[in-house]
Amino acid sequence: MRITDLADDILTGLKVASSQLSSKPSNFLYLLPENIERGIAISETNAKYIIAKNSKSLLPGVQDVGYGDYLIFNYKNEDGYTLLRVTQEFKKKIVPSNNFIIIKGPHSFLTTFLQHETGRLYFLKEIQDIANRSNGNFLDIAKQFKQIDIDPEVLDAVNLPTYISPGNSTIDEEDLKKINVRGDVITIDNIYKRLNENEIRLDGYFQRKSNLWNDDVKSRLIETIILNMPIPPLFFDVTNDDRWLIVDGLQRISAIKSFYDNQLALTKLDYIPSLEGKCYTDLGRTYQRKFEEKQLSYFAIYPGTPKSVRYKIFKNINVSALILNRQEIRHAINEDEDSEFTSSRYILNLTDVINKYVIIPEKGATGKERMADAELCLRYVAFRVLNYLHDYAGNIQDFLDKAMERINSYERNKLKVFKSDFEATLSALSSIFPSEIIFTKAMVHLDGPKNFNSNLFGVWTYLFSRLNDDERAILVEHKALFAKKALKLFDEPQFEKSIDSRYFETIESLKTNIETVEKFVKMFLNDIQN
Repeated sequence: MRITDLADDILTGLKVASSQLSSKPSNFLYLLPENIERGIAISETNAKYIIAKNSKSLLPGVQDVGYGDYLIFNYKNEDGYTLLRVTQEFKKKIVPSNNFIIIKGPHSFLTTFLQHETGRLYFLKEIQDIANRSNGNFLDIAKQFKQIDIDPEVLDAVNLPTYISPGNSTIDEEDLKKINVRGDVITIDNIYKRLNENEIRLDGYFQRKSNLWNDDVKSRLIETIILNMPIPPLFFDVTNDDRWLIVDGLQRISAIKSFYDNQLALTKLDYIPSLEGKCYTDLGRTYQRKFEEKQLSYFAIYPGTPKSVRYKIFKNINVSALILNRQEIRHAINEDEDSEFTSSRYILNLTDVINKYVIIPEKGATGKERMADAELCLRYVAFRVLNYLHDYAGNIQDFLDKAMERINSYERNKLKVFKSDFEATLSALSSIFPSEIIFTKAMVHLDGPKNFNSNLFGVWTYLFSRLNDDERAILVEHKALFAKKALKLFDEPQFEKSIDSRYFETIESLKTNIETVEKFVKMFLNDIQN
């Protein structure tokens, strides 16, 4: 799959002379690499702004970056290239300098690919290889970047919702017989009533953002509805009739609500220019009635459909601008407001712990963007509630699905212990390893890359959580020696392979990873204590 086929546009930033810039804030922030904090967020500290009087001549045809766009840049020469997804919301326009490659409007497939650790690391390696071949010439890098073609083997490893690999896990035949998915229609007025009664959730259960569409896109949807033209069907999970979950159609439903709430003035219409600038209450009763009574097609997952099937449906059906990731799906399916305890709430409770100690790259300043922090917490808990030797079948995401289910029926007292162990573990590891290398290959290899590695996080937190307080205290006391000896782990070829993103999904690699680190920790403690 060619990168140019997976985004609205691939372009480079704008070169602006220093005489056209000022430290005085304007509507246009001129983004330089030094305005990126740790490769994960845009900062206005010491920022430069395009002088207002110059903006008209400089900016025609130049697109600023918006929510969901990707920026590729050389953060620091020694760190190679960085991939930043824009998730902050600014009142001003963000105009990248010519030091950036911009992926405008990445399609849902590409967004999901780049949010997966294997996909992101593959992408960064491709960019670095291009840079090496181009001797650092940025124009050549940008040109060759457009030729990137994603390797099918990597697509197999990532296992995207819209890419079905030959090895995809199947659903039990008995569960297939219980599938209850039906089509129906619903009026816009009924959708709006459900929204107002909180019976359809726009935000909360999935950490997706509603209202991402521009006003002109929303307006054309409203115009299409008023003209009784067809729009794609919506998709809900109605397992709980009092709490419909939006599987696909979040932006369409958000646009409908915005207009009904008089928060949207119609603009750039194609067919009814007389409605330009009008809100819902400005319409004549005829147009209001056409809007309210419009019947929208939808499909729904009904009670009786097994969770294993619901996981698959959520993963495969959702095709919106911001595809649900697996953790968002797990969270939604396992949440039940009528239950005193759910695995969803337990895992979210653990995120308070992880965010005290870890900043997760590429996922927002606090790691909360798209539940990245929650999935990491689940990685840790999965190894505590399941036996990986028996329950791991070669796919970490399926392993986490199983763990989320297991937590619901697990002993509460043990889960409390797991939380306290998690805090003690992260405290110890954060004391031993510097923040810039913790949970990266650089903690086990002197020249290792400093990209956050979820696989290392899961294994190291699991093993450290099984130590007692005295053992963790010894490791912290001798942290310099421990960290130095940890760098030797990479000298073992099988261990090096076990943490490579191309191989770590296999049970053999997982066993090697865990057993190698466990042996190292035990030998170190034994040497110190004797």
